[in-house]
Amino acid sequence: MITIATTTSSGPLFVAACPEQFPAEVHFARGATPVSLVFDIQNCAVFTLGSGDPAASCTTTYYASLDACPAVYTTTATFNNKDGSVVLSRTSTTLSPGHFGADLPTFAPGGSPSVTPSAPKTDETVTLTFQTSKCPTTVLGDCKVTWGDGSEEYVPCPDGSPTQVTHVYGTATVAAPYNVIVRVYIQGDSDAADVASTPVTVIGTGTPVLDPSSFRITPLLLPVGGSVSAAATATDPGSDLKELVINWGDGTNTSYPCTASPKSTCSLPATASHVYSVTGVFAPTATPADAAGTPASPVPLPAGFVVVYDPQGGFVVGGAWITSPPGALASDTAQTLTGMANFGFNSKYKAGASAPTGNTEFVFSAGGFRFRSTSYDWMVISGSRVQFKGSGIVNSQPSPVYKFSIMAEDGGSTPGSDRFRLRVFSLAADGTTEIKVYDNFVGGAASACASLSDPSCDFRAATTALGGGSIVIQKSPSGRRMV
Repeated sequence: MITIATTTSSGPLFVAACPEQFPAEVHFARGATPVSLVFDIQNCAVFTLGSGDPAASCTTTYYASLDACPAVYTTTATFNNKDGSVVLSRTSTTLSPGHFGADLPTFAPGGSPSVTPSAPKTDETVTLTFQTSKCPTTVLGDCKVTWGDGSEEYVPCPDGSPTQVTHVYGTATVAAPYNVIVRVYIQGDSDAADVASTPVTVIGTGTPVLDPSSFRITPLLLPVGGSVSAAATATDPGSDLKELVINWGDGTNTSYPCTASPKSTCSLPATASHVYSVTGVFAPTATPADAAGTPASPVPLPAGFVVVYDPQGGFVVGGAWITSPPGALASDTAQTLTGMANFGFNSKYKAGASAPTGNTEFVFSAGGFRFRSTSYDWMVISGSRVQFKGSGIVNSQPSPVYKFSIMAEDGGSTPGSDRFRLRVFSLAADGTTEIKVYDNFVGGAASACASLSDPSCDFRAATTALGGGSIVIQKSPSGRRMV
């Protein structure tokens, strides 16, 4: 059984229908008249008009709420069979002023608040846009905008046209998520008639920083064609880290995007790796970058260099002398000692070995300085240049043991073009800071350098011309270079 009741008052339209239906709420748009409301009785097979039938089994109530301005609206309720034929159609209702609060202002369709840009930088102007809708008899008051950063303002919000308001979020060193809230008021009423909000995230201005102690590459010594893995962690007070960029030192860079949230911390993924396809001594750096484009300085690898060697790379020998320049010997307090310094060395990889073998001797008689190697760590031959590194002792004293590196260049057949550099140093308690003992390059301190391209920063440079003698690099059985 179906019972239909209609009203001519301000009450809702009550409809009794089949239990298979679900309660429905229908909102009629302002200005839309007449409006049709259709219910499908589906499985109701028997029905009569009227009420009070003791056999009635369809009693579900449907509500149609009329969200419209005060006026007279005609509503038609139509009930259909499964085949689409009309079972019953009933029309009526009168909407009185204030019915269901329909005279209250609200946001127009598509006029909900929005902020552009939604992720501004600090001190960048944002624009809030929204549009209200009201009945003709309603008088709007101002709209209240709360920006989320502690500031708020009242702005005119006329019906029928968009309202735009600008705002500048002050300097922030951290990323700040805010909720911008707009409240619509009727004139003379202190209670908001409608409220809506939209999110905005202000990008901070803090400079991203990479922790040097977190920057590691392993292994530091590997044969050509080998792979290394990298680890590094950066932080950003602006919480908008975008990527970490590794410069591997061999002319290649790899960018790793920051995917974790929040973006105040970013670490290299476990898969961060690189294959070195050429021999050399490389100085990798790591640089964090944020979405705001805040400049950050590259961080050198604290361990210094990645050494890529060729186990089949031949050997090197040298026997010559140089003029040791003033300032080369750290123990010379006046930094004035100069004179002839003699040296001899040889270095070679034996089959299957990961470290070379050989001997190095260096004597600077005017300074009372004599160095002798005790072991080699690695050797790299690149074209006409060679670098090898190891440990040794000074003035025949068994301790302490010092570290050394030799950079040499075979100038081929050009007289006077062979070059040589010896660095002898100890390590500070931190295990990485080098304390100079002898270095015949005295062009400047590494701490005063602008970049690793400066020879005084790049310990790979051979800087002093030979006064006599020769350096020979044997690259292959048929590739002997000799002066």
